Amino acid sequence: MVRQCTYGTVQDLTRSSNDVTAGPVVYPNAKLVGSPAGLSDFYGGGQVFDGPDGSKFYKMGTLVKAGATVTITVAPSARPYLRLQQGPEPHLHGEMSVVFQACPGRSYTGWVGGFDIKGQMPVCVALDVQVSGEQTPRHLTIPFGGPACGS
Repeated sequence: MVRQCTYGTVQDLTRSSNDVTAGPVVYPNAKLVGSPAGLSDFYGGGQVFDGPDGSKFYKMGTLVKAGATVTITVAPSARPYLRLQQGPEPHLHGEMSVVFQACPGRSYTGWVGGFDIKGQMPVCVALDVQVSGEQTPRHLTIPFGGPACGS
């Protein structure tokens, strides 16, 4: 799946020490979901939805720095329980990989989306981020509900 600039929203971003980043990719305030209380607080506004296959969809937008193209892929260790969801209408089974093409201009382009997570918490949202023009992918982890990422 390719998410082009035309599907995103161009925005300025105030960075926070709670952001999770890998190169030009930012998940704003994602560190807040790293404990059971934080997960509950972050999603207390109703941004969690039941999936048709027993999974839960956790809404969390993806931001990419202006002009960058990145491919975000579910890391092999997370493939049994994690899928990427992008766009206004979630896909039945989610995606393993999504390409984001950010707009030039203002600081970031953001897309609506999130993660389909199947199974019990805590889990590690482990992603590989391949930045166009770079040889080696970057790695990004977001612990959902506790220290599930080895920390």
